[in-house]
Amino acid sequence: MKNRKVFNFTGHEINYREFTIPSHGNIRVEERVSLGEPANSMEYGEIPIGHKVFGEIVGIPQWLDDPENEGSIVIVSFMVLSALDGSPNPVLNKHRVIAPDTGESCVRENGKIKYVVQFIE
Repeated sequence: MKNRKVFNFTGHEINYREFTIPSHGNIRVEERVSLGEPANSMEYGEIPIGHKVFGEIVGIPQWLDDPENEGSIVIVSFMVLSALDGSPNPVLNKHRVIAPDTGESCVRENGKIKYVVQFIE
């Protein structure tokens, strides 16, 4: 098994077991929000309702495409990982792209994630 570089592009550090993986940037899915017709409620008055449209994956640094980084483990958010499904990306396809598993497998304290114990692809 080959040892690989690990780059975290979730925009924040990740606690993985006893390790802290620092952030190397923020690869994200572009989004546009437009306001639609508000909903009226008896208890809370007018509630704004927006519509969100997702676009391209943005924030991929050029250096990630350097040959010495090819085949690295690239950690992204689950939303980015989902956007890659069926939409090949010429840079990210050169790497093993994973996302932290923040579901039932992670360890929580007072309802907040303390650390993750695995990743998903």
